[in-house]
Amino acid sequence: MVLLKLASAYTTALATAPLQTKSATAAIVAVVGDALAQRSDPTVAGYEVMRGQSFAAFGALYSGAWQHHLFGWLSTHCTGSFAAAQCTLLNQLLVVPLLYVPMFFLLSGLTRGLGLKAIVAGARQRYLPLLCSNWRFWLPVQTLCFACLTPDLLVPVTCCAGIVWNLILSSIAYSSNTKVVGGARPRRRLGARVGGRQRRLGSRIRQPAWRSPEGGAVDIEAAAACGLASGAI
Repeated sequence: MVLLKLASAYTTALATAPLQTKSATAAIVAVVGDALAQRSDPTVAGYEVMRGQSFAAFGALYSGAWQHHLFGWLSTHCTGSFAAAQCTLLNQLLVVPLLYVPMFFLLSGLTRGLGLKAIVAGARQRYLPLLCSNWRFWLPVQTLCFACLTPDLLVPVTCCAGIVWNLILSSIAYSSNTKVVGGARPRRRLGARVGGRQRRLGSRIRQPAWRSPEGGAVDIEAAAACGLASGAI
């Protein structure tokens, strides 16, 4: 009985306030997916609030609000026997590469306080892996959704499937390849041979380092790629 009442209340909310309901649903689903990814990641000591907030914001704006309008437009303009395939291909081959993936990197980076240079560095490293994973997961799932569901249910059901996807998305976007050194970062010495003898140039080259939350030094290039700037996440 409780589940039936909740389902009835949710259906009513979809009818009376579809945009707000879908945005809230997408935000909750995104946070749940990211929380599962954080829990399964042995490198994450505790729940990272800023990381969860970035997924909530992205889920509400894109998965909820934007897809509410996008799926309605696709369902109206794609007709005929291959309507589901048309909707899926337009979304996955046009909207996702040009809007979804760039917007994810931009919004998640801004939410964590990263600069544009760090956001671009992370996007360059992870754009293609993220896009290919997106296609492997969503091409069959969205084709089935467009073929079987009414426009009102497309976003909520897609969000439910998105629990699994957000776990994958979180793992890809926040996979760490940083090298943390317990103490000071090793310094490089630049040598040159003059007259058969190697002379050390006077200055030592030091790479700037961010301090990790654990207190070690983190390579700045790797930190930019992974979003670890000034302990932002």
